Amino acid sequence: MARRSRSAATAEAVAPVLAVEGLCKDYDGRRVLGPLSFTVRPGQVLAVLGHNGSGKSTTLAAVAGVLDPSEGVLRVGDLVVEPGTDQPEHRRRVAYVPDEPLLFPDLTLRAHGAFVAGAWGVPDGPERLLGLLDRLGLVGAYDEVPATFSRGMRQKAGLALAFLRPADLLLVDEPFSGLDEAGRAAFLDLLREACAGGAAAVVATHARARVEHFADRALLLVDGQVVQEGAPREVVPVPDDDA
Repeated sequence: MARRSRSAATAEAVAPVLAVEGLCKDYDGRRVLGPLSFTVRPGQVLAVLGHNGSGKSTTLAAVAGVLDPSEGVLRVGDLVVEPGTDQPEHRRRVAYVPDEPLLFPDLTLRAHGAFVAGAWGVPDGPERLLGLLDRLGLVGAYDEVPATFSRGMRQKAGLALAFLRPADLLLVDEPFSGLDEAGRAAFLDLLREACAGGAAAVVATHARARVEHFADRALLLVDGQVVQEGAPREVVPVPDDDA
């Protein structure tokens, strides 16, 4: 039997940032997701793959605490996330960017940044936000309001605000939709930097051709069930033509 490398054994010994056990979601008595079980450790990126309706967004929303699971246990670090309860420590540890970023339509990006920085104690919030917007190609919209933004601009704004504040776990839903190539490259650079600093990430995407460039592991969902799991190359052996 092949012997595992010391680095692989060390990685497995590190406590996970996220541990999901038997996660399920039912609607009107019908199971739409699960059961799902997986872990993500510091420095790792897990890609959750699947077509629209496969359960990717439901998975991320449940982990983020936006959606209560019907069954299962969810842990973020040493915190057990209790369904239906307001847990400030859960919100502190998790940064979540849904498929449609949640932005106030008539609040400038400058004001969004001040709100996020104040809420999470980021002392250099304005400077950090300007730097993030510059990397994502959105610095010119610093004093504009999201009501005027295109889909891609909204996506960049949501990503900038997520990376603005410290988080143990990043949850990003369909980050490549609407982004130009420069924005996609900037997002991947920011993701790598966050994980190099000890964060973990779960990225939901249907863009299978990109997964090998950023993910350590991947899950493929079909109708809410995991049909493949493993290294990205094993789960997505043939790139498709997704954006």
